[in-house]
Amino acid sequence: MVATQDNHTAMGDNVSELNQMFLKRVNNTIRFGVTGNLSSIGAAMMLLVDSIPGGQSTLSTGSFSTPPSTIHDVNGMTMDSGFKPDVIIHVNTYSGGIYVDYFELDSAGGGTKRYIGGGTVDDLDGFLTGGTNPGAMMLAVSDSNSAGVTSSDASTAPTATAGFEGEINISDLLLSEATGTIKVMAMIVSNDGTIGNQFLPGLGGGYGNLGDSPIDLNTIPGNASMLLFH
Repeated sequence: MVATQDNHTAMGDNVSELNQMFLKRVNNTIRFGVTGNLSSIGAAMMLLVDSIPGGQSTLSTGSFSTPPSTIHDVNGMTMDSGFKPDVIIHVNTYSGGIYVDYFELDSAGGGTKRYIGGGTVDDLDGFLTGGTNPGAMMLAVSDSNSAGVTSSDASTAPTATAGFEGEINISDLLLSEATGTIKVMAMIVSNDGTIGNQFLPGLGGGYGNLGDSPIDLNTIPGNASMLLFH
């Protein structure tokens, strides 16, 4: 376990929340788990990864094609100092389906998009089909979580057990070997474009939904990125 939520959810109890994040390097893959829930009407859970020099300190995602539309909603969002994501793994669970898109971010803005594939919520097999997935990325989602943070309190975040679980090949993190330093951040964006208050690492207690981008995370105390491994 590498991060635990320290902020209540303003996105609905057991609707959209991030409770804890788990990360582990296994050979040439990163295995990750995020306990929580995600609204099934088009909200997005985004995993942002800073793995190589470059990246975007302020997200410039307005030129990417849609769907998903929520990638445009983070355009202009400024990351904490020292965190420049190179990759965004974008997950939504619209109407019981899992849809995973991959964005490689160019330092000058924009980048390349690839639809990884889709699956079914609660089948738990992790397989993604119908897209382009050379790294054999896997992702399973369960929406059965009924524990964790509430609309007023984050102290029960460790009680959540269901959510997202996956495996990412290091090639999808733009690495040729499993060495170096990787920073990771997770966040939820509502289907209406609102950037919520569910981040891992957390924003700290007492923050409501952040609203529409542009948003500068440097204006919020703390650092919303973390060290994964050396």
